[in-house]
Amino acid sequence: NPAAQGASLTEGKRAKRSSKKVNGENGERSGSPKSEEENDIVGAPEKMAKPEEDETDWAVDVSEEAVRARLQDLTDGAKGLTITDDLEKTEKERMDLFYNSVKQRKDAGTLEQPATAKELLAEAERLEIKTKAPLVLAELLFDGKILIEVKKHRVLLLRFTHDDPRAQKYLLGGVEQVISLHKDSLLPKVPAIFKLMYDMDILEEKVLLDWGSKVSK
Repeated sequence: NPAAQGASLTEGKRAKRSSKKVNGENGERSGSPKSEEENDIVGAPEKMAKPEEDETDWAVDVSEEAVRARLQDLTDGAKGLTITDDLEKTEKERMDLFYNSVKQRKDAGTLEQPATAKELLAEAERLEIKTKAPLVLAELLFDGKILIEVKKHRVLLLRFTHDDPRAQKYLLGGVEQVISLHKDSLLPKVPAIFKLMYDMDILEEKVLLDWGSKVSK
């Protein structure tokens, strides 16, 4: 029967195509090599594991030593900002800052300590007013008892005037202002005051001679 034969041939072709499709799928699953895309997908979890390791490395250390180190970093950063801000101030403002530093130590009774002399010198250098700082020292250290006070604060004064003629001249200017405030008691003592400062190496001979020549004029 031609019709039955045609139907049989059609079913046979369908069966062959189904068999090829199944075999093809099985072949891809078992025997065929994996595609590059499949390799990439399989490898992805290994790459994703790295961030977990990084997260472990970035864990916050809350030990006392680590916390102290972080606080020190913040303190150092704040100091850096303060230094920058201070240097942007006018010279008068920086002189006022130094005045406050000296006064605080005077009120605390620590001016005679060697460490204080170093600290104040460092502060004056930081503020870039070291040469003029003796003006402030004279104002805060000296009064009618200047002869006693020069001996008492010799170490501090030397920190600023040693080998610095300009600083010595500013100190002389400060002493002049103190003398003008205590004329009755200090004018008769002017020669003794400057001789003491010379003997204690606070003022050099040349500076005193230059000052004396200008005063006489």
